[in-house]
Amino acid sequence: MLAFIEEYQPGAVSPAGRWASLGLPDLGLGLYERIREGLPFTFLSQLANLVEIDMRLLSKSVGISPSMLSRRVKAGRFTKAESDRLYLLTKVLHAANDLFEGDKKSGQ
Repeated sequence: MLAFIEEYQPGAVSPAGRWASLGLPDLGLGLYERIREGLPFTFLSQLANLVEIDMRLLSKSVGISPSMLSRRVKAGRFTKAESDRLYLLTKVLHAANDLFEGDKKSGQ
């Protein structure tokens, strides 16, 4: 390899770290149960803080209207379908974070 060209060395990707702060199991029955019972409303606020995107924008991106979001605040929990969409969005955001090596602005 030419001396002036650096070889790409991906950073160590750890399933732990800041994404683990969301409190979701990686895969399996535990994850299924969490989604089936409905993620707590705090999950959305934690995700919004983690990726530095407005909570209303995140909820809109998974099809949760502002009026429905207000109802979820009162209920304290998302439905199974909403939880599933939030989980899938989390996976996409996590993949974007990995792709852009933690650069939040590029990953958005």
